[in-house]
Amino acid sequence: MELKEFDDKDRQLLFELDMGCRQSYSLLSRKIGLSKQSVEYRIRGLVDKGVIKGFYAALDVSKLGYMYSRLFVQFHGISPPKELEIINYLLSMKQVGWVISTDGSWDLYFGIWSKNVEELSEIVDQFLYKYGSLIKRKEVSITTKIHHFQAKFLSPEFQEGNVFVMESGAKEIVELDELDYRILSLLVLDARMPLITVAKKLSTSYKVVGYRLRRLEKKGIILCYRADIDFNVLKYGHYKVFLTLHNNSKEREEQLLHFLRMHPNVIYVTKAISISDLEFECIIPTTSDFYGLMRELRSKFFDVIQDHSTLMLSETHQINYLPIESKTLFG
Repeated sequence: MELKEFDDKDRQLLFELDMGCRQSYSLLSRKIGLSKQSVEYRIRGLVDKGVIKGFYAALDVSKLGYMYSRLFVQFHGISPPKELEIINYLLSMKQVGWVISTDGSWDLYFGIWSKNVEELSEIVDQFLYKYGSLIKRKEVSITTKIHHFQAKFLSPEFQEGNVFVMESGAKEIVELDELDYRILSLLVLDARMPLITVAKKLSTSYKVVGYRLRRLEKKGIILCYRADIDFNVLKYGHYKVFLTLHNNSKEREEQLLHFLRMHPNVIYVTKAISISDLEFECIIPTTSDFYGLMRELRSKFFDVIQDHSTLMLSETHQINYLPIESKTLFG
């Protein structure tokens, strides 16, 4: 299945759901020019075909006092069943937010939520004590800033799309109560869950839930509501590029960031301490298109890009923005 098999209405619908999946059928129908019934039918079809794997709330967890890090690993002497065991083990860890299989110099990486570096070290050690003998190489990367960009290539008439930024070390830690956490725990798993359903699950009123959601959005805890789009189903490649910079300056780095932000296929830019100076992710249809992007990037920024390496992200096993076990919240 390829993206070109979908018509313009499907593409626009995916674009709207990418960072606004809680929009009502009525609002989506007005934006796209279809009936409510047609919008609902198309969304169901995208889910049934595996194009949309689910819907989730993207949170700025730094405002809850967490930092975000990644552990990249390269295996050796590992069988497919053992690799699956490792993935399932990571999925069971409440502090793990992302689990992603890759092709390239790393085989897998996973995101870790921790309160501090000491807790990060304990989580990494816990994993290595169990599976360290199967790991040839590893690298811890501590993120400092993540830019989230809307998938502009889905709707080319949109020049910029939405942008959300998550920084480590938030200036303000927002105190939440149990009800806030319980609301978030539902929406990180199903961001299109109706208010009435959320209220019923939490034994409260939909008005209370609506008020709490508006507060969480205003405080910047909830960045946006996203569709988990599997672009592999649409025959697109998902690449992560690590850039090593030299002779850099604040001005040139801002120009580089602007170039990546405006490129229709770039969806994330990450600053981190460790593997590289700057990372970006892109969703792009062919290898030739990817090489074209890299040629343009090196041509425009030959004076600051010293080197780069690339990973292809083959499968995302989990996206979870809330490092708290549901059983802790629901008993």
